[in-house]
Amino acid sequence: MRALLRLAVVVVVVAGFGVAGLVIVDRASDDAPEASVPAAGERSAPNTASVVRTDLIETEQFPGTLRYRDPRTVTAGAPGVVTALAEEGETVGRGEPLAEIDGEPVTLLYGARPAWRRLSTASADGPDVAQLEENLVALGLDPDGELTVDDDYTSVTARLVRDWQDDLGVDDTGAVELGRVVFLPGSARVGAQLVELGATVARGAPLLTVTGPEQEVVLDLDADRQDLATVGETVSVELPGNVAVDGTITAIGASARTVPGRDEPVVEVVVTLDDPAAAGGLSDAPVDVELVAERAAGVLAVPVEALLALAEGGYALEVTGGDGARLVAVEIGMFADGLVEVTGDVPEGATVVVP
Repeated sequence: MRALLRLAVVVVVVAGFGVAGLVIVDRASDDAPEASVPAAGERSAPNTASVVRTDLIETEQFPGTLRYRDPRTVTAGAPGVVTALAEEGETVGRGEPLAEIDGEPVTLLYGARPAWRRLSTASADGPDVAQLEENLVALGLDPDGELTVDDDYTSVTARLVRDWQDDLGVDDTGAVELGRVVFLPGSARVGAQLVELGATVARGAPLLTVTGPEQEVVLDLDADRQDLATVGETVSVELPGNVAVDGTITAIGASARTVPGRDEPVVEVVVTLDDPAAAGGLSDAPVDVELVAERAAGVLAVPVEALLALAEGGYALEVTGGDGARLVAVEIGMFADGLVEVTGDVPEGATVVVP
C-alpha cells in the first residue's frame, strides 16, 4: 500500500491574500520506507476546526478627504468698503450677517436662487420674490398671516421688509437693495476670510468661503471601479488617529472627470458619517475609506491553515470523524479574514484538521 507522508510545514503567501501555513503532502512510491508512528500514548490530539457556512468579504482601502459639505464662495453683491466679516469657524444662520459693506449688514437668507436684482413693489413678479417672502415669514415678521407667499411683491411685502429693516437698524425703505442679502441653501459655516477689513471691493469680489455645517467624506474612485460603491451602502472610515467610524455612501458622481495626478478618469463618491460628532470638527483631513472589493455569500469555508497542498497538484482537507481521518479533495475559492472558500465532498459542520 502506498504510504502517505507529510514532508514539511512551510509558510507561503497564498494568491496575494495573506500568509498561511500549508502542509505539503506527497504520495511516496511503494518501496519508500514506512514513516515512524509514535506510540498511542505519545500522540497528541490534533487541532481541528469546523467547516462553516459564512459570507467572505474582501475589502480595500481608498484615500479620501474629510470636509464640510457644500463649499462655495460668497461674493460682494455691490461695491463698497468692507467694514465687517463673520469670523472663521463661525456658523451663520438665517437673518444673521455674513459681512458688512459700507457699514450696512450683508444678511444671510435661505434659498436656492442667488440675489440678482433690487426688489421692491416696482419689481416684476418672480420666484426670487417668493423666496424673500418665505424668509420674512420664517423670521417671524408675519405673526398674523397677512402675507401671501407668491411671486408678487405687494404692499404687505414692503411693510414686512420695513419691519425687518428696523430690526437690522438700517434705513426702512421697504425695498431690498442688491448686495444686502445673500441666499444660501441653509446655515453657513465660515471657512476663510478672503479680503481684509477696510478693503474697497467691486461687485463680485470674493469675501468669504463658506460651507454647510455638516461634514462629509469625499473620495475620487477610478471610473472603471465605481461598481465598488453603491448609494446606501455602509462603509468604514478611518479618521486621523486610527479612529474607525461607520459611514453611509450618500452620493456617487453621475459622470467621470479628470483630476491632476491621476492617469484615469474618476467619479466622486460622497460618504456621510453616521456619527458626525466623531470627526471632532476636523476639516480637509486625510482619511481612508474601506470598500468591499469582493464578496462571496453563503459559502463553505475553513481556516486557510487547514489546506493540504498535494504534490500532484490541487488541495485537500483532512476530515476526521468517528470512522477515522480521510483526505478529501477540494476546490478553493475566495480568501478573506483567515478563511478560504472550499467546494467538494465536505459537508457543513464537518471537522477538519488544522496543522
